[in-house]
Amino acid sequence: LRRFGMEARTERLPHWRGKLDGIAAGYEKEAVAIGQEGLQLLARYGVSPDSLFQKGRGAAMTFLRWANRDFSKGRPSDKYMEGAVRDFADPAALAQLFERVKAHFGEPLRLRNTALLIRRNLYLLGIYSDLQRTLDDYLRENNVVLLQLSTDLLSRIIAEDDTPFVYEKIGNRYEHLMLDEAQDTSLMQWNNFRPLFQGSQAAGGRNLVVGDIKQSISRWPGSDWRLMRDYLKRDLSAGLLREETLKENWRSGRALVDFNNDFFLHIGDILSGDAEHARSGAEIKAIYADCEQQIPKKHEADPPGYVRLSFLNADKDSEDSWRDLALRRMIDDIRSLQAEGYAYKDITVLVRTNKDGAKAAAALIEAGISVLTEDSLLIGSSPCIAKLMSLLGWLVDPDDPVAELQSRGLRDRLPERKTASLYETCEQLLGCGILQHGEQDLPFIHAFLDAVLAFQEKYGSSLRAFVKWWEEAGQKKSICAPDGQNAVRVMTIHKSKGLSLDAVIIPFCTESFTPRRQPTIWCPCPPALGGPALIPLKASKDLQNSHFEESYEEERTFEHIDVINNWYVAFTRARSRLLIYAPLPKPPGKGKDYSLSCIENTLFVHFKARLDAKQPCFESGIRDPFVREEKPSSLTDDPLPPFAASAGQDNRLRLDR
Repeated sequence: LRRFGMEARTERLPHWRGKLDGIAAGYEKEAVAIGQEGLQLLARYGVSPDSLFQKGRGAAMTFLRWANRDFSKGRPSDKYMEGAVRDFADPAALAQLFERVKAHFGEPLRLRNTALLIRRNLYLLGIYSDLQRTLDDYLRENNVVLLQLSTDLLSRIIAEDDTPFVYEKIGNRYEHLMLDEAQDTSLMQWNNFRPLFQGSQAAGGRNLVVGDIKQSISRWPGSDWRLMRDYLKRDLSAGLLREETLKENWRSGRALVDFNNDFFLHIGDILSGDAEHARSGAEIKAIYADCEQQIPKKHEADPPGYVRLSFLNADKDSEDSWRDLALRRMIDDIRSLQAEGYAYKDITVLVRTNKDGAKAAAALIEAGISVLTEDSLLIGSSPCIAKLMSLLGWLVDPDDPVAELQSRGLRDRLPERKTASLYETCEQLLGCGILQHGEQDLPFIHAFLDAVLAFQEKYGSSLRAFVKWWEEAGQKKSICAPDGQNAVRVMTIHKSKGLSLDAVIIPFCTESFTPRRQPTIWCPCPPALGGPALIPLKASKDLQNSHFEESYEEERTFEHIDVINNWYVAFTRARSRLLIYAPLPKPPGKGKDYSLSCIENTLFVHFKARLDAKQPCFESGIRDPFVREEKPSSLTDDPLPPFAASAGQDNRLRLDR
């Protein structure tokens, strides 16, 4: 906010609101005047607006609407205006008025729409400004800096000097640089790195930038895939740059590689041929132009793997019935995979959202299949830890009815409390025997005690403060997945990035290219309006006929690329099995094509000529028996020893804070 003039205090907003209201009022005043002049001209010849060309739908109706302060309709077509002029007794006078109508639908309307959009979001701007000031005050009073602000701080330091002292301190140490995951690097981060790369390049250093635009799925923290496509070539010496695309796929079988080559090489052509997606389709075509991969010669004789893309027909009475069918198919396919040699731990279910993950996990649990989810790895999900925290909550506030109810049956068996640190108190309660726990609870107990120790070292041994911290943040901390646990993993596509998975099931392959929740985007404010450099606005179609239209179209393109990249990541995780379920698109009307508004329709349009005649399904590859690749491990298979508390022992180091 500070970087773009958002530091303006909220008391300045009423003055700016008045200016915006004046712009809108000026537009409407001129429109009313044009409307009244038009009605007067028609009345002079005894003609009503609905008696000319196209009658009630004609261009002359604009005069009547504007005179009545109705500005909801769009610009009348040239054809309708020309027809009205032909029907009128004084065509030159009417044509002159229509020229004023055309002009008023041009820049004046864009400026009026721009002012109204800002006016609608003015108080949001004020809230952001107040939040920024409150945050600045808090950081200053506590002498701390947010980690995410370090990039902005460094950027402002660098901007003040061509040879900033930050780089002078480290420039002689680092001769060669590597930037990994470059597609997830923000423009501000690159501007901070750029002097280092330029200096190294000038000194003859060898530098490496690694990334894949097709896997750019983290735009929410500011990543910008254009760094790899455009900015590197712009900012570094072109003669010293060498671009190399890795063509060999060492993860997946041939059938899976061919499936992804087939779809993603053509997706840009499919989308760019549709007027609605022409701009984003052209970008996607350029991004995926080099996505074709090959099998290394070493693996040419390996089993090809198997891919199945199924389109499920939804019941007419329920739009979501295809999801129920997908879950049943998922259970059946997991049973089939078991028969082919896969264990539960070799199977991963990928979903787009946590909500879909919860549905998939619930279906697996109901079918008696062991499940490992992100939520199941939260420390707070352990019943043993939940009971312990209910006891601690009661110790902090015995009069709290919720804590009293949750700790009932446990607090009567509490051991005699001794003066001890927070860590020792928790350890004593875990080891006294009233909290039953088994081997499956041990990873959660050890992770919990680590969290307690970290809290104590930072904030002290206040039990009340720890209980509050736990409710706000602590219970959301996760443990690492227990090694070797035989359970089907359910995870989001974002979490799967970079992983190599034996068998992947995607039960809900559906996503619109336009998100239902309109994101807030920061749009450049026209200088003529005299406001801050950026304005927060909802990315809706309302922005199209305004000065924010380019920002809106750019956001639409980025959203479209985000969706395609997400599914590229999902489709390329599997090594030997890829099973995808998508809803069957509704047939288009006569003479129309299938809508390309979502990923499932795009898949259908591409594969429809090759779908099985009996059921809409595409298959490729062979379902060979699965042979697990045994990986050497330094870990022992011995079970973890039972938890034993050592609090109170005289020969242990005390943790007093």
